[in-house]
Amino acid sequence: MAQISSSAGRIQLFLALTLLVILVAFALLQGEPNPPRPFDPTSADATGLRALWLWLAEMEFVVERNDGPTFAIPSDSAAIFVFPNQHLYSTEEAKQLQTWVEAGGTLVLIGPAPLDVALIEAFQVAPGRPIEGMFVAVDPQQPLLPDLAAPIQLGSNPDSLDISEALAALPVLATGNGQVSLAIQHMDQGVVWHLSLGHSLINEQLRDPAQATIVPALLRHVPAGGRVLLDTYHLFGPDTTNSNTITSLQDWLYRTPLGWAVLFGLAVTLLFLLLQGRRLGPPLPASEESRRREGAEYVAAMANLLRRGQQRAFVAEHHKQRLKRTLGRTLNVRPDLDDATFLRQIQHSESTLSPDEGAQVATLLQTLSGKVKEQELTQAVRQMDSLLARYSRKSVGK
Repeated sequence: MAQISSSAGRIQLFLALTLLVILVAFALLQGEPNPPRPFDPTSADATGLRALWLWLAEMEFVVERNDGPTFAIPSDSAAIFVFPNQHLYSTEEAKQLQTWVEAGGTLVLIGPAPLDVALIEAFQVAPGRPIEGMFVAVDPQQPLLPDLAAPIQLGSNPDSLDISEALAALPVLATGNGQVSLAIQHMDQGVVWHLSLGHSLINEQLRDPAQATIVPALLRHVPAGGRVLLDTYHLFGPDTTNSNTITSLQDWLYRTPLGWAVLFGLAVTLLFLLLQGRRLGPPLPASEESRRREGAEYVAAMANLLRRGQQRAFVAEHHKQRLKRTLGRTLNVRPDLDDATFLRQIQHSESTLSPDEGAQVATLLQTLSGKVKEQELTQAVRQMDSLLARYSRKSVGK
């Protein structure tokens, strides 16, 4: 028996260690691959910017991304690409970007999104009406681009650019009905290129040679070997992976020793309960056998219940039937007869029932058949019990 217990203990220990290893491996390797994010510089998906990144690096520009914990523009940045953001620019950040452009920087602004009010107010260029039609060709309005090998065609009805409020902005590409898809804006010593989503420079669009010719034109004011910044801070939010700031309970659990201890303790506790089969807590000790209730307690409880419910008619009927059953069984008279027939048969039967007792039975049957008050019912039951007791003694004596 001891050998079996020792073997079972080793099996439980082995299972516990195996499950612990699985939990640790799951914690380290958990997480499904994230779906491709639009405008992700590392993504080769159709909506990513991997092709733009590699092309800029091939042209010997220093390509970087500013996904730190705070928004900042390095002083030696020559160009900044800003894409439709998930995290909107604040007024201070838009002013910082505008000041940087006026100092001689080149800004490539795709969009901006309609809700990015700070950028719209800073540069006075907003999204316009959607370009009508599918695969609409746009024509050069300024001699600022290389000769196009083929016309640039826009798909999926992108929004046009509204440059009516920007006095220094000039259309570069526009449709036949005057809807602008690319514009240039000079601000002091710097320049802003405004691109609609039809020229968002994603991988899918750069596969088109005509769309690709836009990129060299955007960098015509950027010195060779200059630093090009992709604004991923507003695309994906600040990077807090290297930050010591605890902003949620999940951060506390995953990034502090005390949180690790809590997770480990929970895992060990759940494992122990699983192996012991105690899913609903420890087993309760068997309670001692309680004293069985006596029949009199049930009778008293039912009597009190009927009394509180004022069910006197039900009680009176019960006692009348008890009277008829008791007399009928001994006098050989059917108790299910109506009261008048029952009285006639017990009076004519050969019995020890006296005339006075017969009259008393008739009175009791009449009392218990109608509406009766509680005091009358109590008195009638007392008389019936006394009669049945005397009758039983007479029957035994006979």
